[in-house]
Amino acid sequence: MARAAGGDLYTYVSTGTGAFLPRTKFGSDWNFRNQFANAGNIPSWGKEELFGVDGGGTMWWYYDRNDGSFAARQKISDTGGWKGARITVASSLDDDSYADLLQIYDGALYNYGVEGGPAYIGSGWNQFNTVLGAGDLSGDGKGDLLTRNSAGELFLYRGNGQGTGFAARQKVGSGWGQFNVLTGAGDISGDGRADLIARAKDGKLYLYEGTGSASAPFKAKKLIGSGWGQYNKFAALADMTGDGRADLVARAVDGTLYRYDADGKGNFKPKAKIGTGWGTYSSLF
Repeated sequence: MARAAGGDLYTYVSTGTGAFLPRTKFGSDWNFRNQFANAGNIPSWGKEELFGVDGGGTMWWYYDRNDGSFAARQKISDTGGWKGARITVASSLDDDSYADLLQIYDGALYNYGVEGGPAYIGSGWNQFNTVLGAGDLSGDGKGDLLTRNSAGELFLYRGNGQGTGFAARQKVGSGWGQFNVLTGAGDISGDGRADLIARAKDGKLYLYEGTGSASAPFKAKKLIGSGWGQYNKFAALADMTGDGRADLVARAVDGTLYRYDADGKGNFKPKAKIGTGWGTYSSLF
């Protein structure tokens, strides 16, 4: 089976001798599907959703359509239900391929993305100023978490594949306090491993390519741009354009949202305007 960027689906029948018969068109409009049989359920290119919490505390959900745009937003909470809450959205931590909504409440971590949730994960999470789920960083096929404390230390929590717990944390770096944004949810460089994006306080943007090793999950940082201080919100998305690479959205101070498509070489293509009016959200994930 092969899907073209425009959404057409084709079948290639094996000859049994190491070759295929000419392709046959199976159908069209398949660009909105995010998983196929035998493809696994922890997408290497990240999560498919964008969550937004407006100024009143109401949560909204956007599903990306694999053509560079979002479907119409959906209200997914009571009005004001998330006002003041400390939340993050991780690339899938279980086997359903959907992003997981996490909340830190009274220092405890809960996962709302599992069946019957929220699932209690553990306590002591108030020590971290950053919690993010960039995907499978250890190479075991399970979604993981990264955390950063006030000392700038970075820790890896390897997921159990069910979204209900993590192995003991591993310190994977220090000096990460130099960044005011850490985000990621999939493969940006095109090598099949989850990567991390970091913005320094001077507006420079860096890529940390994943290694697939839990003991040293990232390669040395790579400068990929400057002038990113113009944006006040970032969110790492899935493959928004159907090219198999994770993309990034960024909101300017005037409320305009832009999409940056990964080029498969560790950089981003020129920005594309998604829309205006996104200043209504106090948080984007």
